[in-house]
Amino acid sequence: MRLAAVQATYVLMDREATIDRVAQLTSAAAKDGAQVIVFPEVFVPGTPIWIDTRPIWDGDGDWFRMLAENAVVIPSPAADRLGAIAREHEVWLVVGVEERERHGGTIYNTLLYFSPEGSLVERHRKLDRQLVVELDALGLSSIANLLAAIKTAKRLALGPDDAILSVATDSAAMYGSERRKFEARHYAEGFAEVHAGELAGRHLDGLSDDHLIELGASERRRIFNLGYYTWVEQQGVPLAEFERRRDQGFWQGLKDAIPKWDALIEDFNRETGLNRAA
Repeated sequence: MRLAAVQATYVLMDREATIDRVAQLTSAAAKDGAQVIVFPEVFVPGTPIWIDTRPIWDGDGDWFRMLAENAVVIPSPAADRLGAIAREHEVWLVVGVEERERHGGTIYNTLLYFSPEGSLVERHRKLDRQLVVELDALGLSSIANLLAAIKTAKRLALGPDDAILSVATDSAAMYGSERRKFEARHYAEGFAEVHAGELAGRHLDGLSDDHLIELGASERRRIFNLGYYTWVEQQGVPLAEFERRRDQGFWQGLKDAIPKWDALIEDFNRETGLNRAA
């Protein structure tokens, strides 16, 4: 079996013109005897390169809208064209596309596999839909922790064999009223998935290691002292009790309280009906 790995230019954010390129390049490879022809990641309609060339948190709405309009929907005439190309040349055709869901604006980095008969036999999305659903477990505080972890990983140039442990301190369910206020203020005509994708591009894909401080002793003390307002002034914790938190022994000793906390949680769940086993 002969395989062709295509390295070629696409027509940026022009789905139909790029599929024309797929047809031309597939024809040439098939004439050279290729039976499996593989195109690069997100070849149709091209890589959103603007995220690396401009401030994506300011004024990239038109670019993202163009991406959404030119992404490939399954099924659609664009997908049918790709299948027809595979069928015409009797080859296995593998094409990387930006895939948009039929209803909504979620966009996936997807690999499409077409058989020599032109059928779409498989598609692989790099982002698991279940993962997106589970993001409801993260509230504002948890998201802030997550973003801080990403920033730290970038600052320290961490790789796939490294890990940062953080804490999911709250869930999205706690912020329903805040979310509604934000939507009313910034998205009066409605917040759609296309907006969610744009925000993800701005605040996740474009996340840098700015606004970070590599802490020395003075900076660590300064951050610790910020807790004075929360613990002493707001919650009335005695100053001496607050100062105990400077000692690592205090935090290590909290492990002894875990059984008590578990018992309190079980009591709460039982009294409120949240305990499924009850």
